[in-house]
Amino acid sequence: METLENRRSVGRQWVKSMGGAIAAAVLVCLALYGVSVYLGFAGSNVFLTGAVIAAALISFYGFLWYGLVDGELSPGDLRTAITVSVVSVYLVLIGLVAFLSSADPSPITDTLLTSFTLTVSAIVGFYFAASAYVQINNGGNREQRARDRLRQDWERERQDWERERRERQDTQEEA
Repeated sequence: METLENRRSVGRQWVKSMGGAIAAAVLVCLALYGVSVYLGFAGSNVFLTGAVIAAALISFYGFLWYGLVDGELSPGDLRTAITVSVVSVYLVLIGLVAFLSSADPSPITDTLLTSFTLTVSAIVGFYFAASAYVQINNGGNREQRARDRLRQDWERERQDWERERRERQDTQEEA
């Protein structure tokens, strides 16, 4: 049986693996971008776009795959995959704009980054709000499930006692 600590340990390893995969993809795209600049294709930002797309795909499908348990996803796992993917793309995009853009970014770049920053803020806010809501609602359900489990255990014990009593009566009648 999988323990909570075991699940957390595997989760930490998975997060490190996904971070490493994203970093590797971004570094490969940056290396290809450097080669294209060296060869004189300075106007080509295809590889930088590839870095952002790779970060999005690796993080989304990686965390979605991690959330699969017995072939099913819970809504919380899908929420986590979407949030991690958006934040990963945001961090890669900010890094690329900050370190690989010209000294003065264009107004459209500023507008897009501002809009994307607000979008990421809203997504992260809703992620934590939804997680808190689910946790609060499951807390009440947890108590009800514990009561139901106790009731079922009591009923099972009562049935076992009744069955043993009948068996004793049957053996006494046979004797």
